[in-house]
Amino acid sequence: MIKNFLIFISIFGTLTNLYPALATLSGFKFSEITLLFLLLNIIILFFSYREFKVLIKKKISYSFFFFFLFIPLLISVVTKETNLNFLLINIYYLSITLTSSILFQAKYKNLLALILFSALVFNLVTTILSMVYPELFLIMAEAFDKSIYAGGRGFGLFLQPNMLGHSAVLIFVFSIFVFFNNRKFYFWILNLSMVTIFLSGSRSSIIIFFTAIFVHYLIYSNKIKQKKFSYKRYSFFLLFLSFIFITFSGIKISEISFLKNLKDRMASSFSTETFSKDPSQLEREYKRAAYYERIMKKPFLGYGIGTQFIHRKKGILKGAAHNTHLEIIYQGGILYYLFFIFFGIKLLIHSIKLKKYNEFLWSYCLILICVCFLFSFITSNLLQLRVLFVVFGPMLIFNKTIQIKLNE
Repeated sequence: MIKNFLIFISIFGTLTNLYPALATLSGFKFSEITLLFLLLNIIILFFSYREFKVLIKKKISYSFFFFFLFIPLLISVVTKETNLNFLLINIYYLSITLTSSILFQAKYKNLLALILFSALVFNLVTTILSMVYPELFLIMAEAFDKSIYAGGRGFGLFLQPNMLGHSAVLIFVFSIFVFFNNRKFYFWILNLSMVTIFLSGSRSSIIIFFTAIFVHYLIYSNKIKQKKFSYKRYSFFLLFLSFIFITFSGIKISEISFLKNLKDRMASSFSTETFSKDPSQLEREYKRAAYYERIMKKPFLGYGIGTQFIHRKKGILKGAAHNTHLEIIYQGGILYYLFFIFFGIKLLIHSIKLKKYNEFLWSYCLILICVCFLFSFITSNLLQLRVLFVVFGPMLIFNKTIQIKLNE
């Protein structure tokens, strides 16, 4: 019972970005709260010693340890930019991945369903609150140097609309694996995710969300013997539900021009003409150019793990690159980037091998890799999103001698 409670707190806190709120309310530093949750994961793994021993012996687990721990440590030593905080955060990411994978034992099936559904509802509620009463998040935003005014877009506890949208997409992909064969739960999860992503106003999240649905439908359209999933009916429900939320939650569309802003942002995403691009796109191009310029000065080993955050605080960089590839090269140069490519290829090979033994898990891994690949070109937060490391969990659970059938 205690172990179940600890797992719930650990995974729920990760899927909802509860860390900023806990740090603000408790008066502790964000890093101290993260360290507390790292300790929590270590306790869970200690109580799951047998499962943990099996996990760390798997080849795919070696890839995670290699890319997120050993290579960053090596680069930190070589570049002489050792920062304990950034190495500890990578250890924390690994602990989340291992802890979440334990949830896929049959005895945790109901607990996993409870965590996922609770997180989806909680994220949607906080998203709506952030649109109606953004001042509720003011103290938390000030503590983390964030802005609560995002043109009427929702941001929730993620304190940034794009981070909210990206996390919501990853949680949805995670839910596909857990709930797809449970049509009732899948129906609600699909719509909760769609509304959250829609209210975030994140263009990339909206596009990638529907891409994930399309890829998943293509994979399973010839395999599902039941009545085909009616996406048209659920899409209509989404639009109706969104209208209800926006109209009756005190949000006046005419004042914040939420729908117009979203329409303009989506239109500018497909524009190739400079004068048609919105300010955010032009700003991102300017920031990327600054990264290119700095990278060319130290292309092989980079500036050290986590230095992009340090340099942004010092004013050397003017913000995030909005590109995972650029940020990896900035930290560890071409050397670190080659290991990043190797890590991605390793995950892809792992997913291909799964098809022979477990097609359901294979489809999940394939969709996850596709989503991560697309996100890598538009966000620099991909490898810092805590949600991602919960979502990685299912990739570690496969065993050739044991067919995983959580969804039966």
